[in-house]
Amino acid sequence: MRRHSSLIPLSHEHQHGLALCTLTERALNADPSAENVSAQAARIVEQFELELRRHFHTEEQIVFPVLSGFTVLQDLVSEFIEEHRRMNAIVERLRKEKEEALVREFAAVLRGHIRKEESRLFEAAQELLSEQELERLGDAIRRHLHLL
Repeated sequence: MRRHSSLIPLSHEHQHGLALCTLTERALNADPSAENVSAQAARIVEQFELELRRHFHTEEQIVFPVLSGFTVLQDLVSEFIEEHRRMNAIVERLRKEKEEALVREFAAVLRGHIRKEESRLFEAAQELLSEQELERLGDAIRRHLHLL
């Protein structure tokens, strides 16, 4: 299904997140040295602070409250919140522990999380919300991301 314009700002950020995962994994596969692992961990921490933290906050403050109003989505929304917490915890560990397994875990969790949001949550939002509700949601997302 084509993505509704209201969700496109978050989908664009999802593309950035997927790129981070791909670039990180390629870099580790090409050079698993401690120095490179440390560089990849630093890149994840930096991207988390630059974009992902705000992205998660937008989802938790704007998108999830709207969608958790649908009983069918409540467990899924709870799952996404838990995944946000897990990624935050991994990033906090990466600040101190530059371990390849942690870097790979973050990339795997983020990739799965994004794919699930796009394929399950955003598709459900487009099916369950009216056009007017989607427009209001989009306005709130853009305001929160300072795009208006």
